[in-house]
Order: sequence, then structure tokens, then C-alpha cells
Amino acid sequence: MTQPDKKFFFFLTFLLVISIIFIFITNFNIYIAILGLVVTVLAFAVGGDAFVDEAIGFGTKLGLSRMQTGATILSFLSIVDEIFVVFNSSLRGYSSISFGAIQGSNLVAMGILLVFVLVSGVAVRRRFAIDTIIMIIAMSALLLFSFYYLSITLVLAFILILIFVFYLFHLIRENETVDSLQSDYNPLVFFTSAFLIFFASENVVTFSHYFYTLLGGNLFFWGFIIAGIAGSIPEGVMFLITIRKKENDSAIGLILSSSIYKATILLALATLISPVSFSGSRISVIIILVFSVLLLIPIILGHLLRKKLKQKYSS
Repeated sequence: MTQPDKKFFFFLTFLLVISIIFIFITNFNIYIAILGLVVTVLAFAVGGDAFVDEAIGFGTKLGLSRMQTGATILSFLSIVDEIFVVFNSSLRGYSSISFGAIQGSNLVAMGILLVFVLVSGVAVRRRFAIDTIIMIIAMSALLLFSFYYLSITLVLAFILILIFVFYLFHLIRENETVDSLQSDYNPLVFFTSAFLIFFASENVVTFSHYFYTLLGGNLFFWGFIIAGIAGSIPEGVMFLITIRKKENDSAIGLILSSSIYKATILLALATLISPVSFSGSRISVIIILVFSVLLLIPIILGHLLRKKLKQKYSS
């Protein structure tokens, strides 16, 4: 390791130790809870970023292209913190925190992507229309079932799994080949950041439940605010990094694919572990659905415009 790498690893280890200490604190007041929440959010940001960087290095060894890396490794591993949160909260009987974390993170991620597309005017390639439509279908299914059931049913969980499987086949059929991303791989940083994210996810469930007990509301709301927003940090970081490198396709694929993973397979698995209530979730589902529709519009219009210009200049 170089000197900067050693300093970063020391900071990573320091956050890990602090996160483990908070695991064993059973009685705390509002001040300790706020301090622990700040540490947890910082742990998610630093640990998630480090873990994703190391995972990219691992993906490089597999010879994956930019598109494949953005849609698979980057998308999946950028939500590894949320995966830990979802499984920890579900196993502890707080599945509404899982749903809140998923919805909060997706709302932030899809909002960032929509603003980027509308403000920058970047041309979103037609192949992302399928991703957006799949997101619309998933959100529509959640919204429809929320009017008839109090919690996510096994039938809906099965539908979400089918949507996820279809999306995987869609990714497999993509045969675009481009240069591979290059990145180093440090197993020590990889595993340290993974443990940091795991313990941070334990703490975020604990703090969400604490604020729910102290201030009221519902578990979905606190999962949405705490776990969801904190969980969107690694995605946001990776999105900005890829945009700065002018890798627009990887950035867009990162947000869309990770959002689909969370809204389908991750939510379905949480439901299979423990019942997930719809309570307080409908507004977030509607907003994400609207974001997805608004994102689809410039994709379609851009494709039609490019097609028209191509016909004009070819004639």
C-alpha cells in the first residue's frame, strides 16, 4: 500500500471499530442516536465507495465491458449496503424498514437520473427504454396491489421475481463489446469495507426502530428517511464518477439496473423472509412511477428525432 492508501485503510478500520461498538450499545439517548446515525451514514458513504471500487477491480479481472460492468457488477454492488439493510431488517422482523429503504433509495436515484437527463440534455440510448419500461411495470404492479392488499402478497413477490428474470435475460442478450474498465484490486480493503457495510446496516436498522419508537410515524417512513437516503449514497457517488469520466451509458445503466434489482428481486426476497406492509408506501411508489414515465418520454422522443434526421440526410 502507498501512504495515502494506508491512511484510507486506517480510516476505514476506524469506522469499522466505531460501528461495531454501536452494535453493543443497548441503552442510548437521542444525542448518542444522532451521533451513531452520522457515523452510520459516513460508514455507508466511505465503505460503499471503497467496496464498489474494489469490486470493479475484481470485475476487470473477469474481462467485463463498460456496459456489462455498469449493468451488472456496478449496479449490483452499489446496492450491497441496501442488501444488508433489507436482510437484517427482515430477519429482525422489521420488513417495513426494508421496503422504506428500497423506496427511499430508488426515489433519490431515479430523481437524480431524471434531473441529469433533463438538465444536461444528454441523449439516452434507445436500449435503455426497456429498462425504464420494466421499472414502470414493477411500480405499476406495486401500486395496483396496494389498493387491494395491506401487505405485499406472495403472488406479487412471484411477479416481481418474474420481472427480474426477464430483465436478466434482457441483459444477457446485450452483446455490445467495448474496452474493459481498469482498476486495482485489494482484498484487504475489499473485505474490510464489506464488514463495515454489514455492521452499518445493523446500526441503521437499530436507529430506524429507535426513532420510530421515540417520534412515532411508521417503520416504512423511518426506513425511507434513514436507510433509503443513506443507501443511495454509493449509487450517487458511482453515478457522479462515471459521468465525470464521460461514461454516460455506464452511469445510466448503473441507476436503472440497480433500481430494478431493488424494486424486484430484493423486495421479493424481503417479502419471502417476513411480511412487508404497504403502509405509508403508496406516495413513494407513485413518485417513482412518475419519474420513470418522465424518463421514458425523452428516450422515445430522442429516438424518433434521430430516426427522422437519419431519413432526412439519407434521402
